[in-house]
Amino acid sequence: MSKKTRILSALLALVMALGICFISPRKIDAAEKDTKTAIGLAEFGMDAYRDEWYYVYGCYGQVGESGHRLSDCSGLVYAYLTWDEEENGPVANGRTPRGATAQYFSCSERGSIDSMPRTHGLLVFFYNGWDCSHVGIYVGGGYAVDNSYYGTNMIHGRVSDNAGWTAWGKLDSIEYPTDGWYSFDGKPFFYIDGEYAADAIVTIDGKEYSFDSNGNPSPAPADFEIGSGKVDNYIYSAPGKTYKTAVTSDIEMKLEAHPESPAVCKVADGTKITVKDSRDENWYKVSLPGEVVGYVETHTLRNTVGEIGTATADLTVRAEASADAASVAGIYCGDHVAIIDTSTKGWFGVELDDGTKGYVVSEYMDVELAVTNTGIGNIRKSADNESEIIKTIASGEVFTLLHINESWAKIRLENGTTGFVPAVIIEYR
Repeated sequence: MSKKTRILSALLALVMALGICFISPRKIDAAEKDTKTAIGLAEFGMDAYRDEWYYVYGCYGQVGESGHRLSDCSGLVYAYLTWDEEENGPVANGRTPRGATAQYFSCSERGSIDSMPRTHGLLVFFYNGWDCSHVGIYVGGGYAVDNSYYGTNMIHGRVSDNAGWTAWGKLDSIEYPTDGWYSFDGKPFFYIDGEYAADAIVTIDGKEYSFDSNGNPSPAPADFEIGSGKVDNYIYSAPGKTYKTAVTSDIEMKLEAHPESPAVCKVADGTKITVKDSRDENWYKVSLPGEVVGYVETHTLRNTVGEIGTATADLTVRAEASADAASVAGIYCGDHVAIIDTSTKGWFGVELDDGTKGYVVSEYMDVELAVTNTGIGNIRKSADNESEIIKTIASGEVFTLLHINESWAKIRLENGTTGFVPAVIIEYR
């Protein structure tokens, strides 16, 4: 045996020992045969999760000696992008982005995870401002799949449960759904402007469908063509949820923390918004229902003291508003605490249920605040400004929202009375 042959044999033995070298004849059917699509990518990720792909750094869909396919996090995405049906596996090429950072910068659209649209097949990233250490695939309903690490392998989990997910992106090399009916994981979804309908009643081609918070329609359509369906009417609907009244205001939510920045939308007086970050002394980063994210000037918000905050990550409660201060307690992601001090930039003073007081970083605390001013609204017998007034309700009075469209909301009061109010006065509790 020649020296060259011995070297090649040794390399082959090493690769086989790692279990990454050969392609099994076992078929998987998740990859699209022709055009690569976002929904195809999401289904590919779900199939990999169900087939229990193992995590091996440097792999992208090869099959190991155990019979399981192998990949790292970006290799899962790369496997779909380079899949060849005839070869029953990925065929590597230098034109396809391989690593998580390369895939992030290959996205034609990107954004903060707080503003992620409801779109199957988005990529989600651990992005720190200059590169990415991890990537996964959004599969709808608030969940993503990713091949995580040695011994952990494929994960199917809520995006909100992992503080590492900070950004999302749309790969420029695949097609994303736009409008109409689509099928994902054997279920129908209806897309409007690139997002699947959720918490809504939508009349499509003359038939009314009710979509739950995960986008599942009732009744399910018996048959449909991909991309078909004309919207006749769209009503946001969240039966049983409690809302409060507000009135119109000229307060604007900005796209960026600057007075000359374009406006995202106008915010009604009394509206409760969620503060995502208070590190800027002049601006708060906030979100509205429907995951609308932007910035408002701090002077337009009421005092936060007495409000309840929700931790968006596991946090250390410190004795003072400083990262060097002593730890007095810890709170978990999702815990609720009382806000007792907002005077220090970047920190919230909090009080725990057991009476412990301290400070947490405001960046990881969601707090509902109300925009300045208050107002009242008239409940009318029908959705008409000339209709009989049933009752006048004060700002802050609670009721149950039955249906809402762009102009009017049908509501039910605690005593059972139903009527209509202008949609502009509705706001989340």
